[in-house]
This record gives sequence, C-alpha cells and structure tokens, in this order.
Amino acid sequence: MKKCIFLFFFFCLLFVVLFLPDLVEAQSYLVGNSSTNPFYSSQRGLCRDNSNIIHISYLNTTSQIVYANSSDNGATWIYLTLSSGGTYGTPTIDCSGNNITISYHDESPVTDKAIVYYSTNSGSTWVNSTAVSLNFVRNPFVVRKGDVIHIVYANIASGSDNLNYINSTNGGITWGSSIVIIPNPEVSTDY
Repeated sequence: MKKCIFLFFFFCLLFVVLFLPDLVEAQSYLVGNSSTNPFYSSQRGLCRDNSNIIHISYLNTTSQIVYANSSDNGATWIYLTLSSGGTYGTPTIDCSGNNITISYHDESPVTDKAIVYYSTNSGSTWVNSTAVSLNFVRNPFVVRKGDVIHIVYANIASGSDNLNYINSTNGGITWGSSIVIIPNPEVSTDY
C-alpha cells in the first residue's frame, strides 16, 4: 500500500513538473499574442456590459492597442486592433450599459494625446476621439456612466506632474476644459 501511495505522489509530482508549466503557459495565451506573454497584468483591462459580453483592451507590445470581446464567457474571442504603429501607453476600459469606452495615451512625435475609443453598441462599431491633445499627457484612466465620460490623467509638462481631469457629457463627441485636480502630487505618474 505504501508503495502505491508513493507511486501516486511521484507521478503527480512528475505531472506538475513536466506538464503544468505548459498548461499555465497555454492559458496565458487565450487573449492576444504579444511577446510579453501575451501582456503584463498591468497592461490590460476588462469589463462586462449589460448584454453579458466580456470586453478586454490591452497593450500588445508598445505599438498596438487591441480590443477583444467574448459573448460566450471567454470560450471564443473577436479581436480588433484599434491603433498600431505608434508608441502607446496602457489602455483602460469601462462598460456602462452597452457603452464601452477605452482610453490610452498616444505618444506621437510632436505631442502626446489622450485617445478615447467608444462604442454605443457593445463593441460592434467604434468611434475615435481625442480627449486631450497637449504635451506630456500620461496614463489616462477612464470611467463612464451613461453619456458622461470622465478621464483623469497625468500632465507632466515642464516637470509639474499635475493630476488633471477632463470630461465629456455627450458620450465623447465633445470634451470640456481640462482642470488640475492635484497640482504636483508626490506620487508616481506610472499608475
């Protein structure tokens, strides 16, 4: 009996050592195919809308923002590259009803921009909007409630490192004025 128990545990250990890393690796590739396996945990966001669809946005390398959705709890995915060929920051995503909103910063050669993509039909179609177009925008974070979209972002112009806020009250069609909510916070702009 002791020999059977020993053999059972030996084969379990052998299975864990030989096969578990491959199984974990395979699971990490369910969404995307980035060289960072497929992305670092801090480089993606997810939410679920009122239609029970799962929505994910992620940074696939530094030059591609990808959106994916699944209507069958993650068994299958539909992918869409929202932006490619530039240098981008990590996207954030929010679901409000069937309105899906994604925000990230685009580090263009001349100026940084807080880019917003939004969909009013659970991700079937998308509209691109520039929420903030001024130098040194970093790390926009988006929250949407109905037609109101809120964005908090770091403005690191001239070493000021201000934490700013901007919003849209019409679903991202137009944007209000940016305001400083915390001047020179003593926190990292890499949140």
